[in-house]
Amino acid sequence: LDFIYTFYLTRPDVKIDKVTRNILRLGLYQLIFTDRIPHGAAVSETVNLARGLVHHSRGSFVNAILRNYLRNPEKVVYPDKDEKTEAYLAVYHSYPDWFVKYCCDEFGADKTEKLLVRGNRPPTLTYRVNHLRFSHEQLTELLDRNNVEYRQGKYLEDFYHITKPGLPLQEKLVDPGRVYIQDESAGLPVKLLNPRPRNHILDLAAAPGGKSTYAAAKMKNQGLITAVDINNNRLETLFANA
Repeated sequence: LDFIYTFYLTRPDVKIDKVTRNILRLGLYQLIFTDRIPHGAAVSETVNLARGLVHHSRGSFVNAILRNYLRNPEKVVYPDKDEKTEAYLAVYHSYPDWFVKYCCDEFGADKTEKLLVRGNRPPTLTYRVNHLRFSHEQLTELLDRNNVEYRQGKYLEDFYHITKPGLPLQEKLVDPGRVYIQDESAGLPVKLLNPRPRNHILDLAAAPGGKSTYAAAKMKNQGLITAVDINNNRLETLFANA
């Protein structure tokens, strides 16, 4: 988005404050990637946002860029994929130049592009069953009965990737602590640690508590976990999740 709006600046060295920059990003995103909002409404609301949050003059600035884009979107010229592969990948997939260069050097352009595409996908919702309160059989039966599609974790059987949008069965699963929302990769350190009943575990930078609570379940609530975090507010979240 930053790359796109630079084509519509009157001067390439013009200074843009952070708030205006983010407002421009919001406006361009609506024009380019959404089809439910009429272009006129998107421009009008974005301009009003700039006037209200920054200054009236910034509203005119945002209005000019967005309307110029609508009049002439072909003005944006992307780097040639064959001649400037790294620049193309960085711009098209919205990644820092240094990161794309590093990946291309390590993995090659084709694999790098696959990594970038994968990295831009929205993450799937993952439930980790809490064996202290629920079983695999109870969870799968409840999911099946409510037509919630899922697949079990690739590496950890306690994790279930939910394909249904939103937070399905929140009142029956999440709120009573029968499942914990946690990415499967976050459970791998616990698997490697292999905690057992009566172990004593020290968890540094423990909040919000995913690994600590998973370890506690593996220990069948028998043992001691010392969970430490520098942020008191995040520790409160850990206590709530325990």
